[in-house]
Amino acid sequence: EVMAMMRQMESIPDPPLSLRKIPKERRCSHCKAIATSWAQSLAAKVASLPTRKLREDEYMEALETVCEESKAPSGEDTLQRERQWLCKYLLDTIGEEELWSSFLKFKDIPPDHLCSSEVR
Repeated sequence: EVMAMMRQMESIPDPPLSLRKIPKERRCSHCKAIATSWAQSLAAKVASLPTRKLREDEYMEALETVCEESKAPSGEDTLQRERQWLCKYLLDTIGEEELWSSFLKFKDIPPDHLCSSEVR
């Protein structure tokens, strides 16, 4: 009976997140970590193909992979879910092209470019 109840609880999906559900004090740290991860992912992708420019699908994949694999340092499920949700939210809000342009211009993705007052 206990095992059946545990299996049933595991099948209940996590509640959906929204920006308001992520505490303000964690939004900024998540945002900075995402910006750093995106810049590192794009830099690695560019370095792996030094003889040509990245195609749109290649830089989009580099950005989306960060959101899918985004891990919180402590490994806590709640923090990981927040970071993944915020990553996808920022990607949808800002857009891959804008992030790629920022990376080309600065050779980085400055956190202040992402972490707007709306996110804070």
